[in-house]
Amino acid sequence: MQFDHDEYKQALVKILDASWQSHWYVIHQSVSMIIDVARTYLWTSSAIGAVSVFLIKDIGLMQWSRWALLFAIVFGLASCALSLWVLWGRGYVNSSVLRPINMADFAYEQLMAGKPYHTIYGGLINGISEANETCIQSNRKKVRILRISAPCLFVSFLCLCAAIVARFFNV
Repeated sequence: MQFDHDEYKQALVKILDASWQSHWYVIHQSVSMIIDVARTYLWTSSAIGAVSVFLIKDIGLMQWSRWALLFAIVFGLASCALSLWVLWGRGYVNSSVLRPINMADFAYEQLMAGKPYHTIYGGLINGISEANETCIQSNRKKVRILRISAPCLFVSFLCLCAAIVARFFNV
């Protein structure tokens, strides 16, 4: 059985295309989802904080309701700070985009150096895989922070609800 170079080349082209599509998803879709969640947490925690600050000035509140509102503000600020941390991307790679021009330059340099096509395609596939892995690791760190932010936001919301119920039912 003879090795079919044309089939191998076609397979490498398909793998390269699939790798590029995966990279596009990792960079654009997953990052935009993380940003959307962080923005949602940010604005929700800001709204809870604003309502809590407004209600804490209410004279008719019982002492424990004021404490509930204070906890709502503290946990809301914690959620807000964590969401901002994710949005700013401190210490994390925001994107490791492998641009098509870089891929073309790499392929050109490899061709001029006399490298065979399987080396070129393999190098491109490896470069895309490394860029994906870098971005995935960065996204995992951001998601971990959002998983801490979510319970803070939930506790903040529960404290606000408890204070509102207590105010309207005079408990």
